[in-house]
Amino acid sequence: MTRNFRHTQILNQPTSLYPIELDNSYVKLRIEQAQFFYEAEEILSRLVQPSSVALLSSVEVTSEPGANPVKFSNVHNFGGVKRDQPSQLSLNIDLTDWIPAWKTAKIYFELQFVVIRDNKFEKLYKEMSSKQLAGKAGMISKELGVGIGASQLTAQLLSYLLQENMADEPLSAIRETIELSELRPGYLAFLGSIKNKNLPSQVRLNDNGQISNSSNFQFDQCSYFLMKAISINRLGTVVSKNSKWWQLLDYCRNQIKLGADSSLSPEQKERWFFGMAVLAKQWANEDKRLLVNEIDDILRVFYGDVEKILYPERPHSYDSYSALIKNIVHVDNRNELELAIKDYEAGLELAQTLRKEYREE
Repeated sequence: MTRNFRHTQILNQPTSLYPIELDNSYVKLRIEQAQFFYEAEEILSRLVQPSSVALLSSVEVTSEPGANPVKFSNVHNFGGVKRDQPSQLSLNIDLTDWIPAWKTAKIYFELQFVVIRDNKFEKLYKEMSSKQLAGKAGMISKELGVGIGASQLTAQLLSYLLQENMADEPLSAIRETIELSELRPGYLAFLGSIKNKNLPSQVRLNDNGQISNSSNFQFDQCSYFLMKAISINRLGTVVSKNSKWWQLLDYCRNQIKLGADSSLSPEQKERWFFGMAVLAKQWANEDKRLLVNEIDDILRVFYGDVEKILYPERPHSYDSYSALIKNIVHVDNRNELELAIKDYEAGLELAQTLRKEYREE
């Protein structure tokens, strides 16, 4: 009996998606479509009346061997499920935030359908909220009825539901590990069935984005996930603005702009700024949410502002920065600095366009 999901190849991948550039872009995984179907005769004796189906996801991203993984876990509950009828779950669900596309990274993920009965899932959610077990906000789609941001909760929740006879696990979970260096933008499909069905090894997406193939396989009698990997070149202040390292740089820039401590010369203020910039860069690298390239871009933007305040008459052709400056901004002179900042601004404009395409704005 087939009770597992099968990784199924999609033949007609889109060709217009932004590429994944290792160490120079970000990746996000999302579920674009999902369908749940189960046959009545298989579990009728155990399911008196289904209330809903929960989609449980858990993703771990490791930047390099031995590094602590970044974890994302979510539970999404969908009502209106019926026996012998496919339940279409066509909402976009982000499985992760934007992940730096490190060439050494690995992504491990689990996806699972759990059938909930008698509306007890909602009751459990309220109980967990009252105990502050679900207090950490997660990635919850506004269109969904119930969602829990559960960074360390998915496995415990599933275990509890099954032990208390509040849930059924008709299909085994998907468990996959992907080398990020092998990931391509586009779709991953996983098909599963409770009964022994001859699942196709290859499928296509039709003009409406639905799974199909050239055979007579009945997709309305199986469960599936359609996962999409998308990429973006830069994040800008989406992540950094709320981080302590960005706020430190912003504080230093504002102090210099306001003319704090007028007894210091421009050179002394510059050295003070760079002392703080070294600390900020250390914090940013430890944060692991931004690419090294983008951290350098942001540092250049801050120094560009500081330089204009301290040295408004410095020519664009200023011959050469000191070793101290070069160590932070990684350019040789003011002209190169301004060109690098313009390139970053152009990158942010592209990122904004991509966000609109991904329906994030």
